[in-house]
Amino acid sequence: MVEVALPDDLAFAPDDPHAALDGYAPEWPYRSVSLRAPRIYFVRVFHTQPSAEAEEAALNLGLKITEGRYTGLIMDYRGAGIDHDGQGFLTVADAFAANFPRELLIVYLHDRDTEDYATLMRGLLRAHGLKVARMTEFDRAWTAILDQLNNPAAQ
Repeated sequence: MVEVALPDDLAFAPDDPHAALDGYAPEWPYRSVSLRAPRIYFVRVFHTQPSAEAEEAALNLGLKITEGRYTGLIMDYRGAGIDHDGQGFLTVADAFAANFPRELLIVYLHDRDTEDYATLMRGLLRAHGLKVARMTEFDRAWTAILDQLNNPAAQ
């Protein structure tokens, strides 16, 4: 069984004191944390970027995930400002699909305001053959990834 102690800064949000960690500027669109045991990447998104920048960020994230041999990705959009149109969502989904390993579990965390976005991205990424879930609580996302690691045959 895989277990890990979570770092305190996984709870950061735009108005959370953890968001003021060294090297963070409030105008940045996101913060990320890499967990080494197990290899899970966590991204807390504050607001979306213009489509071209979002596409480049998605391509780069896919490369980082592949090169780092991550087993899970949690994309936390709770409280995020979302301003993509339909084409923007398609562009980002295509960019994610270009480099993400198919065995990776991607979990979108959402709230009431970002639920539609998480649902749309889940559908678009699943159409590309990626494993994607959407949830409202970090603990559930974390558990889903750990369950996949502990029971790979069940996936």
